[in-house]
Amino acid sequence: MVLNKPSLIAIWFLQILSLLLAGGGCRRESEGESSGKPAGHQLSVTETYEQLRELYERRSYGVMRAYMPADQGESVIDLLMAVDRLLVGNEAALAAIREVCPSFPIERYDLSPITDRMGLFPRDLHLVSVKEYGEHARVAVQYGNRLPLEYLEFVRPGDHWLYQPGPPGPRVGPRLAELTEALNRFARSISNRSLNQEEIENEYLLNIRPRLRRIRDLFEAEEDGATVPAR
Repeated sequence: MVLNKPSLIAIWFLQILSLLLAGGGCRRESEGESSGKPAGHQLSVTETYEQLRELYERRSYGVMRAYMPADQGESVIDLLMAVDRLLVGNEAALAAIREVCPSFPIERYDLSPITDRMGLFPRDLHLVSVKEYGEHARVAVQYGNRLPLEYLEFVRPGDHWLYQPGPPGPRVGPRLAELTEALNRFARSISNRSLNQEEIENEYLLNIRPRLRRIRDLFEAEEDGATVPAR
């Protein structure tokens, strides 16, 4: 049975696109962590789901590889690490805005909502049901209070269940790195300056908005199978 769900690319595209329309250092594994197969008894789908969420909360990226298909785990982990760095840059930008203009409505430029529907990994995620179909399973989840429900796929190619997020696309990481650097550069550029709200907005839109638009175009092209020219 083939189970369909929105790809990680599509979820991210929708989140970043919504931010655009609204105007709006991590580790792979520590010493002692193993990147081999899960040890102990065979985990159920629910236990695998919970284990991955716990590992992500600890940023135990090396161990997480064992719970995803080999052709997807590495790229997904790279993406998660890029998001962690992006969130640090986002907070640096927001902190700089608060310092320069405390009355500025920073929520319109807060990029942290991009993690709200990030596959299995958002903090405010609720497991609703699990249905197994032989070597496949579908997990119904709810992001916060949002409806309709979303679905995550798991497969069991061997002796344990794997989360199958789908590949995030090979060009996503570099674009997120560019956005992170732009956020850090923006934070440095406005620090210790006397700027009003309009000047801050212009600075942000000039430096950040084009990179958000490129990411939107990239995700859209990945979904359509088209090619986005390098810029």
